[in-house]
Amino acid sequence: MHFTILLFQIVCIGLFSVSIFNKFTSSKTMVQHWNEYGYPMWLMYVTATCELIGFIGVIASFWIPAALKFSASIFIVIMIAALYAHIIRAKHKPITSLRAVIVLILCIIVVSG
Repeated sequence: MHFTILLFQIVCIGLFSVSIFNKFTSSKTMVQHWNEYGYPMWLMYVTATCELIGFIGVIASFWIPAALKFSASIFIVIMIAALYAHIIRAKHKPITSLRAVIVLILCIIVVSG
């Protein structure tokens, strides 16, 4: 289980640092995706804030292990919403949701472990 937790921490730090940066800086690609989802732009910043809270929790979990389950729970909600946005709202090919599926599985393992 220790390997899974470390993998989760590394994946989350890598993926969410990029995602948070792209949302807060309104990168062209992120804005384009958000328009495809049909969501208001303010929701992109709310999502980035939720991701940042989870991200901080993942970093804190190196010293406060209980923070990891809290962060994983936040990421579960975000990943379910991401899957819905990609597949249902924007009708993207399922392969575009692969990262969300991987993070969702890791989060479920961390929360249930």
